Amino acid sequence: MARRVFHLVLLVSADAEKLRRRHSAIRTAGYYALSTDTADHALMLACKARPSVVLADENLPPKRALALLQALRGVELLQDVHVIILGMPAPEDHAHIARDPHARVHTNADEDDAGLVNLLRDVLAA
Repeated sequence: MARRVFHLVLLVSADAEKLRRRHSAIRTAGYYALSTDTADHALMLACKARPSVVLADENLPPKRALALLQALRGVELLQDVHVIILGMPAPEDHAHIARDPHARVHTNADEDDAGLVNLLRDVLAA
């Protein structure tokens, strides 16, 4: 009998409505989800729960998503967690993100819920 793999997705956005909508779509698609509105809280949750994927808006208060990515990579257990940054990072951040084999930028931050679920599936299947 095949063992079922459960994936936890950590959602990070300062926009409460986006967070609620994304959380609902991801749960409906069969994934577990945790949500938070700050990079600092996201790091704390990631350290405790070790998500399969972190889905974060680029413009997180009080930092940009690159700061969250760097903080995650500073924790040994989180170095291979997939990170998807939604939105357009600053040009100086793009090079840092591109060097991370488990990070990607998705510039369409306002993608519909089905599109984000398909993005998650693609990342998890890789």
